[in-house]
Amino acid sequence: MPPERLRREYRRAVHQAWFVDLEPPDNMVLGHELLAEIGVGAFGRVFRARRGDTGEEVALKLLPETILQKPEMLESFRRGVRSMRILSENGVQGMVPYVDASEIPAFAVMDLVRGPDLKNAVDSGFLNDW
Repeated sequence: MPPERLRREYRRAVHQAWFVDLEPPDNMVLGHELLAEIGVGAFGRVFRARRGDTGEEVALKLLPETILQKPEMLESFRRGVRSMRILSENGVQGMVPYVDASEIPAFAVMDLVRGPDLKNAVDSGFLNDW
């Protein structure tokens, strides 16, 4: 089904799919339990989450609902997920392994990497050549 038709016919359900909170039961996103918000950026919010099937802690990046209204952003998200999948499957060094993704709500799940976020690493001089 084309995204514009999906948005039109199921707009309430699509909108509700994006509603998340850290309080149960609204802290569940397609089998992932949101534990804490660990970052916010131009492309969404990042949560520390627990996978329901394994109990493993992961990073879940939730893109804003407005991505559905911007076909170029949604296609960019899709390309990014495909790229992450290919790099992860081929064991490319330096790549945070991809775990899962969804489009409604749009999110990507990756291994949780503990430490400073990219902005803090750059600001502190840890990444001098960035």
